[in-house]
Amino acid sequence: MDVCLVIKQRLEELGFEQRDLAAAAEVTESYISQLLTRKKLPPAPNRTDIYDKMGKFLKLPSAKLSKLADPQRREELKRNLEDPPAPLFERQPGQKTKSKVEEGFFPKLFQRK
Repeated sequence: MDVCLVIKQRLEELGFEQRDLAAAAEVTESYISQLLTRKKLPPAPNRTDIYDKMGKFLKLPSAKLSKLADPQRREELKRNLEDPPAPLFERQPGQKTKSKVEEGFFPKLFQRK
């Protein structure tokens, strides 16, 4: 099961908001928001300080969140390693690359005479 869904469900069941969880876990509201929208990975399982505080606030069994987050975090890290970012520009076959100086990137006063 997805740790983000568990947290969202418990917040709804208990009638709390993200800001309440952020205060209880002593993190920013932005961090909780990014965590729940999957823009940030769940914390590492050894970050028991965060999971303990969140679990206690959400009234979940000890270590449940960290156990749920561990496989999810590993899978996301593995996926990030497998899919390297694509290059922004494709080099044409036989195209010679120029230095920044040759391209006129630096003002003339910085160039050697």
